[in-house]
Amino acid sequence: LASEFIDSNVEARWKMSQRTGEWLSHQLDDLRVKMERSEENLQNYARRANLTFTDEKNNVSEQKLGQLQTVLSGAQSERISAQARYEMIKSSRPDALSSMVADSSLPELEAKLGELRRTEAELLLTFTPKHEKVIRIRAQIPALAAEIDRQRAIVMDHAQKEYESAQLKEKLLATEYDRQTQVVSGQSEGSIEYGILKREVD
Repeated sequence: LASEFIDSNVEARWKMSQRTGEWLSHQLDDLRVKMERSEENLQNYARRANLTFTDEKNNVSEQKLGQLQTVLSGAQSERISAQARYEMIKSSRPDALSSMVADSSLPELEAKLGELRRTEAELLLTFTPKHEKVIRIRAQIPALAAEIDRQRAIVMDHAQKEYESAQLKEKLLATEYDRQTQVVSGQSEGSIEYGILKREVD
């Protein structure tokens, strides 16, 4: 009787396990179908809402907005720097330009002009204005002064163009940043719905 009872008990447990396995297998099939449907809904919604994610959390549009913000900040700094330089050059005395421009021949030309004027003054202490040496020195001064004026105009023009270029760059980036902000704002509601569907898939 004990042996029969044990055998009967084992068989009952085995049948119960078999039924549980069949039930779980059926449940898994149902879950697999639900998961596939949820994943399909998620992908379809992402396509309809134009949402693209580089990973589970990062929206491409938001990443682009962040990058634009960084580039725009750099452009604003460049524009401020170029504007300050331009305003300083524009408001300074012409003879002070050479100290502000490192890559110009102005300092050398101004030094040469100063030397010619000193030589002229020294010669006039000894000679009359009509003397050959005085005339020769004086003949060099106007050409050199004209070249200095030309170089100053080049420096001013370069500073102005640099400022205008930085200003245009900032303006274009600001326009693109505003446009991308609108894109991200439009996608915010879509991202919420996407998150709900994503949690369902998870």
